[in-house]
Amino acid sequence: MKEILEILCGIIVLVFAFHYYYKLKFDFWKKHGIPGPKPIIYFGTAKDMILQKKVPIEYYKEIYDEYKHASLVGFFIKTNPILMINDPVLIKDVLITDSMIFTERGIPYSKKGEPIMDTLFWTKGEESLHLKAKLSPLFTPSKLKNMLSLLIQRSEAFKNWLDNSLLLKNKCINCSELADKLTADYSSVCLLNYDIKSFQDEENEICKYVKRFNKGDSWKYILKQLLPDKVIYNKLYDLISYYLFDAEVMQFCIRFAMDIVNYRGKHNIVKYDVINVLKEFKKNKKSTEKVEMLDQYFVTQLFVLFLAAYDTSAKTISNALYELALNHTIQNRLREEIRNIYIKITGEITFDDMNTMFYLDAVCKETLRKYSIADVIMRQASSAYTFRNSQLTIPKGQVVNIPVHAIHLDPDIYPKPEIFDPERFIGEATRSRQSMHYIPFGYGPRNCLGERFGLLQFKMGLITFLRNYKLDVCEKTPRNLKYISAVLVQQPKDIYLKITKIE
Repeated sequence: MKEILEILCGIIVLVFAFHYYYKLKFDFWKKHGIPGPKPIIYFGTAKDMILQKKVPIEYYKEIYDEYKHASLVGFFIKTNPILMINDPVLIKDVLITDSMIFTERGIPYSKKGEPIMDTLFWTKGEESLHLKAKLSPLFTPSKLKNMLSLLIQRSEAFKNWLDNSLLLKNKCINCSELADKLTADYSSVCLLNYDIKSFQDEENEICKYVKRFNKGDSWKYILKQLLPDKVIYNKLYDLISYYLFDAEVMQFCIRFAMDIVNYRGKHNIVKYDVINVLKEFKKNKKSTEKVEMLDQYFVTQLFVLFLAAYDTSAKTISNALYELALNHTIQNRLREEIRNIYIKITGEITFDDMNTMFYLDAVCKETLRKYSIADVIMRQASSAYTFRNSQLTIPKGQVVNIPVHAIHLDPDIYPKPEIFDPERFIGEATRSRQSMHYIPFGYGPRNCLGERFGLLQFKMGLITFLRNYKLDVCEKTPRNLKYISAVLVQQPKDIYLKITKIE
């Protein structure tokens, strides 16, 4: 009897300790007077997202919609307090004015167990900024003008392949796969000086592994989300993540890098491109060590840079094609603008010609508004920080969250946000809008490195489709795009359209 009482007392003490621990954790925002949803034990406010009942894009939008009139909103992912910033003035402070305090993204990962995460997009502090500074000269206006000529050549190759394939005989074509093929080809030729031969009927191997890496609904990804925060920030996570990480993806990265290096050696290719920059950066970083071209650093940076360059543009192009198929008035007006430019020019379209295509620019911007590349921008404070006009001082290490997708769909900022309307980005409508209410690529030192190249791919892709094909919905076209959980880029489910060649 005594032993039973001791066990019961022990259980009661544990329950009280458990309850007290979570109460201390979940009182964090209440103590600071910051509004937000009510947390529950273990999951915080993110139960539906952690259990995959909602994708992140839905979860963050729900919080924003309920608390959008508050400048700052506090919520919890498990026991981790996250601060959502809704005020455009405070957003500008984080991304631009005080950006040197918010240089890190605040996403936990294991260098040993998740080597592919230790890259430009996740790595901490000065190293990522230095690498970005080295890569930035690859995307100057003069470099982009040279890339445009390559994009035109590859667009013609894509058109010839599609015209001669059996795909156009189908009533419904997977446009997501077409966009993948086109932008994977664009990015490999422009950034790596390497042809991945994506214009084939079967799925390209790199497209397959990019999907596999970015897939956020696998059991391994879900299990990682369920791990306690203390485990993720502990050395034990190095061991756990080693078994959770998809080793086949890393093996493919090595093969991919090896193929490129061997190809360049065989054809004596020495150019100032991504591969050259990564090699030199690695050499300067560890000048006392022998530089191995196929070491982990080189392989992972190369793969993720390529992934970001092609996958974001592919998703954006397929989203735009979907909207143009639904809106023939917009499709016809854009096609007319493209035709008028080609009537005026002799030879290839130039960078300056593209800059005069105002409706094309508006269509691209409206696509990026309605279908944001990222659901949120995350930053982590490197020191204590006090927000202007506020009593709130956040501690070092605090993660802040800028709800890009939710802001872009706010009816108070963009009336009838569910309607695709490029006129939002023409004339006075653009000038009267707060700059921080349109941030598809972020702002400041850690904004998207390849923004200009991404837009160039996007525009050239739309020109290629609109000049040569008419877009219509088919029986497999979704009424509304549905998203799946993703690691890097927000992933809509496959988009099927009817594509008819214009004679």
